[in-house]
Amino acid sequence: LAKQTGEIYGIDRYGPGMAEKGVSPEIALRRARAWGVDLRLTVAESSPWPLPDVCPVVALIDGSHNYQPCLTDWGNLKDRTKRFILFHDYKPEKNNSVAGVVEIAKQDKNWRFVGKSGWMAVFERC
Repeated sequence: LAKQTGEIYGIDRYGPGMAEKGVSPEIALRRARAWGVDLRLTVAESSPWPLPDVCPVVALIDGSHNYQPCLTDWGNLKDRTKRFILFHDYKPEKNNSVAGVVEIAKQDKNWRFVGKSGWMAVFERC
């Protein structure tokens, strides 16, 4: 594979109890480096949006699978993301919180639902 260049940012608040689950900023950075990725990790809430000058080409909504945080992430990313937004843990058959936000995203005239792959919902800017 040809070497790809670009910028990767991660935004996570790393709330209480996450380290016990094997999730921490240090672990995320170590895993990224193992894959040869230069990750710029911002430990912060996603609202208010902590990177006002960053407009990603691709955004992945993952982390809190509760309805309101997922909806907040969609609201923060839909107007600034240039091409694709992906939702992780999209399980419409279980009617989970992510599926509820995906249904809202499907109504946005600026985004087209591309489809589902595994537990990932993919949207492309129109």
